[in-house]
Amino acid sequence: GSSEKALSAPRTESRTKVIFKEYRRNLQPDGQPRAGHQFFKWLSKNRNNEDVCRQVAVTSHDERAFTEFPDSEDLRDFDHDDRAFVAVAIASGVGPPVVNASDTDWWNHHEALARHGVRIEFLCPELMPEVAPPRRRRPGLPE
Repeated sequence: GSSEKALSAPRTESRTKVIFKEYRRNLQPDGQPRAGHQFFKWLSKNRNNEDVCRQVAVTSHDERAFTEFPDSEDLRDFDHDDRAFVAVAIASGVGPPVVNASDTDWWNHHEALARHGVRIEFLCPELMPEVAPPRRRRPGLPE
């Protein structure tokens, strides 16, 4: 009947709601505020401000977390919690970058994500594996 259809229908949430919930879940209420805290504060204040925050729909998916997340072998082990950010970037249709500070999972998958049109901006590339910070030359020591 109609109730079975309603129960089996995919759940759709706005981009801001999904991201808001993900940040709130991961923030540590005690301790030193970090970049995530600053973004969450900004999002709390601006999530309904259409001048700076565009909301798009994403659809829950049992296996991929979101229908909009690429069905791709090279992303099978990508963190399920981070898939919301990929899904909303794709669903937006305008290709906004996903900005990452220190989560290495994004670095491990940035090439696969790029193949699906998702661009990652790394705020702290020196914290990513296989990215060595520039060596400082000390006077009097061999290179």
